[in-house]
Amino acid sequence: MIATICFVLAALGLLAMAAKYGLGPVPVDYHASIIAADGEITPGVRKVLLALYRVMGAAMGTAGLLTLVLALGPVRTGQTWAALAIFVAGALVAVTGAWVPYRVERDTGVRTPWRLAAVAGLLLAAGLVAALV
Repeated sequence: MIATICFVLAALGLLAMAAKYGLGPVPVDYHASIIAADGEITPGVRKVLLALYRVMGAAMGTAGLLTLVLALGPVRTGQTWAALAIFVAGALVAVTGAWVPYRVERDTGVRTPWRLAAVAGLLLAAGLVAALV
């Protein structure tokens, strides 16, 4: 049960980020702050960001939905392969989603959402441990 809860919470975080990038404004506030430090946001930059955001949002949404389905199905019934699959796929998203924005924040001083990705990574790790014990 603990594994399922951890994975569902991680999935909800992924779905929240998917909504932000898949449906939200372009650029997001912190990107606008970083870009504004170098000048204005041109229409071409806005179009590139729009494309990247929507693809990233779809990818995060897919990962979130798959995590949710696996957590509420095979993980809940004790199938370890599903917990391993969630962890491997989720760790790829969480590690890059935490590390890259962390470095951007460190370099620019603009607050980025790396903390949400780090929490999701911790939830994924906790879910895997709970599924294995």
